[in-house]
Amino acid sequence: MAELKVWEIPTNMPDSAKAKRDRAEVDGRKTLHILTTTNIASSWRSTVLLGQGKYRFEALAKVAGVESLSNTNKGAGAGIRDSKPRQPRSNKLEGDSSWQPLTYEFQVPFEEDEIQLFCELRAAKGEVWFDLDSLRLVKLK
Repeated sequence: MAELKVWEIPTNMPDSAKAKRDRAEVDGRKTLHILTTTNIASSWRSTVLLGQGKYRFEALAKVAGVESLSNTNKGAGAGIRDSKPRQPRSNKLEGDSSWQPLTYEFQVPFEEDEIQLFCELRAAKGEVWFDLDSLRLVKLK
């Protein structure tokens, strides 16, 4: 198991909706925060070098006022995933919620591969907080 502490806002992707992304303290937790008032797909990302195998990405998150975007091929609402999804992520938080666990399993088919992990919001409006201390990667096999 590895904790994921290095998270960045992608600089190579324009954000025409101007989502607010910052680090905030909420409920005594250090968080990665995303807020939008218009349609966006916005994220925090962490790059990891992984060996071949099956992995589970874990997080705790809470949302306020999240209205998911529809017809997205990567997933809806607030959630977590990797950079090479084979299908839309099934984990999502919408509306208002207290702290909820999110999990995402994925495979690395090669001996070694660079993978980006996403904490993201795909919504027409709302905000999400990802608990920084809960973000971890577990190798399953």
